[in-house]
Amino acid sequence: MTNDPKLLNSPSVEVIFDKQWYYNLTDTVKYLFKKDTISILNEILNNKEIEIHKMRRRNDENYITIDYLDTYNLIKVLLIYNSPKIKDIKLWFASIILERINEIIYPEIALDRLKTINAKKGNQYKYIFQKKENPIDIEVLTNQEILDEEISIK
Repeated sequence: MTNDPKLLNSPSVEVIFDKQWYYNLTDTVKYLFKKDTISILNEILNNKEIEIHKMRRRNDENYITIDYLDTYNLIKVLLIYNSPKIKDIKLWFASIILERINEIIYPEIALDRLKTINAKKGNQYKYIFQKKENPIDIEVLTNQEILDEEISIK
């Protein structure tokens, strides 16, 4: 997986990022369910619990409307329907849920995860807790420290 947490990393599924991930419904159904794609697609479209996002895309000279699922609704589809490809994703969900339960029981695990994630993002260790307690922009904080050093030098 890349730094951006997409749920499906398949070249056959069209994915768009616009403040969140959107997955082409038809591509997703074809990828997950090799058989009975039309009946499953109809079930999803008729399911009142699943919200479909319609987006207009330019196709040659015309505009067409394509159905997309956001990540939340894609997870609903993954939990409702069964497919061999979905089994691995459900096992991954279970491992994530177990990790979060362990973090509730043992908060130091969550703290270690927080440190690791922030280190990967390039945030310095001393700013992690300042950002949580006092949500100022790290860049502003760093610039203020630079100004303080310049003033003390003069």
